[in-house]
Amino acid sequence: MKNKAKWSGVFPAVLIPFKDDYSIDEPAFRKLVRWVASHEGIKGIVVNGHTGEIMTLLPEERAEAVRIAADELKGRIPVISGVSAEGTIEAIQHAQAVENAGGEGILLMPPHSWLRFGMQPESPVQFFKDVARCY
Repeated sequence: MKNKAKWSGVFPAVLIPFKDDYSIDEPAFRKLVRWVASHEGIKGIVVNGHTGEIMTLLPEERAEAVRIAADELKGRIPVISGVSAEGTIEAIQHAQAVENAGGEGILLMPPHSWLRFGMQPESPVQFFKDVARCY
């Protein structure tokens, strides 16, 4: 029951503010994360969400977003990061980067190619199992 309580509640996805040179605006991002986390009922923060900027960030930028949010929240609530990759090995690498940056969980998306090109129905399930086993 301990884990159920930890993963119940509202986990809003936050967008990352950028500077004019497209680098992460760390002070603004910290302020946003702090503000969102301050609301009653918020049980965690999601960065690198599927409909956010995840597809335009480099792997190290995704990890940096996790690091900043985790550092700002200092374990008060978990930081979850989206992981989106076309292959299992890349997804595992992204998941490991989340963990190394201080994230406590991932929001794993199935590869778009499997959804788009009609791969075998068990392929996405195996993808999730493989990433979970190695993460």
